[in-house]
Amino acid sequence: MRILKVSMPALHISLGIFLKLFNLFENNAHEIDVFLAIKCSRKSTNTSNLSTSAAFNKYSKQLREATDLEGEAEKASSLAARFEQAITWAAISMEQAQAEHAIAQFKQSAAICRSQAAELVNPHKS
Repeated sequence: MRILKVSMPALHISLGIFLKLFNLFENNAHEIDVFLAIKCSRKSTNTSNLSTSAAFNKYSKQLREATDLEGEAEKASSLAARFEQAITWAAISMEQAQAEHAIAQFKQSAAICRSQAAELVNPHKS
C-alpha cells in the first residue's frame, strides 16, 4: 500500500512555537499586573491619574488589606515572643507565688491578643 498524501509537520511545529510564545507573553503580562498592583496598593502611591479597571482596583485594595494584615500579624507574633520570653524568665527566676501571678497575667494578655487577632481576621463579626 502506497501513501499518497503526506504533509509536512511544519504546521504543528509552527503552532507549538506560537503557543509557547503566547504562554510566555501571558505569564510576563501577569507579572507586570502583579507588580503594578503592588505599587498601587501602597498607601503613598497616588493612583488618581491611572486608568484602571474595576477588577484591578479590587485586586489592589485586597492586596493592600492583606499587606496591612501581614503587618498586624508580625506585630502580634513579636508581642507573643516577648510574652513567651517574659514568662520563661518569670518561671526560672521567681518564687512559686510570683510565677503563678506572672502566668495569670500572661493568660490574660494572651486572651486579649487572641480577641484582637480574631477581630483582625473577621472584622465584620462583632
